[in-house]
Amino acid sequence: MKANTLSLIWLLLVCCCYPHMKASAQAPAREADSLALVELYTAMGGNSWLHRQNWLSAQAIHSWEGVMTVEVQDGDKTLSVVWRLILRGLPGDGPGKLRGVLPDLNLPNLELLDLRDNAIIDIAGLEGIPPDAFLMLSGNKLSFEVLERLEGKRYLALAQDTLLPLQRAQEGEGLRLSVIAGGSANRYQWMRNDEIVADASSQSHFIETNGRYSCIIENEKVKNVSLNSELLIIADFDEPVARERDSLALVLLYQDCNGPTWHRRKGWLTEL
Repeated sequence: MKANTLSLIWLLLVCCCYPHMKASAQAPAREADSLALVELYTAMGGNSWLHRQNWLSAQAIHSWEGVMTVEVQDGDKTLSVVWRLILRGLPGDGPGKLRGVLPDLNLPNLELLDLRDNAIIDIAGLEGIPPDAFLMLSGNKLSFEVLERLEGKRYLALAQDTLLPLQRAQEGEGLRLSVIAGGSANRYQWMRNDEIVADASSQSHFIETNGRYSCIIENEKVKNVSLNSELLIIADFDEPVARERDSLALVLLYQDCNGPTWHRRKGWLTEL
């Protein structure tokens, strides 16, 4: 919690406390910055981005949507360099997102990289940006293997949209479910019918009963982030005959709540 508070304070300082840095329409762009933006656009499906106005055009890079520049001195020249890059997508699984692997961007003056709510699955490297640049990566599809590599960086990566597949394998009379989340310090909690399964905290879980199964994964090195598996509905096992008390309770519910008028009443009060 303390680390997140410090990160948010730092972000506010970045956004509010740089009066000496001003956007410029006159200074020519640093060539390496322009090339880095072109690489980003090409590598991550720029033609389908939600925010792509003026990208790859002859317009100065400060007019490319989401790009904010400042002037710096390079010897006797004044250059326009990328200071902030804000390419946020829309929440959910819709179009217009940055997709794939984020390339290692050669942007040595970058202070803020906001790529929230996209579909980024990996990060090739961060050597090309300053070590204290602030990264906003919430709402992407990053694994713990990727997030662990951000240790020591300033970043927020809450609420990843990663949905991990569950594997199933026959084991004796039951099934063994397993999940792969990447990372080296994971903690697992298996769920059945939206309830915690006691003593089910390993990468795999043996089951012998039907139900809706899923797994929540956390990581000791990546604080305040949890990943979720897909929901797997298991109906492989023969179920015992319903308890008489349960059957009677359902009959009373049907009778007391005008069951014959229900839209979904198929099978009620029938013998299975």
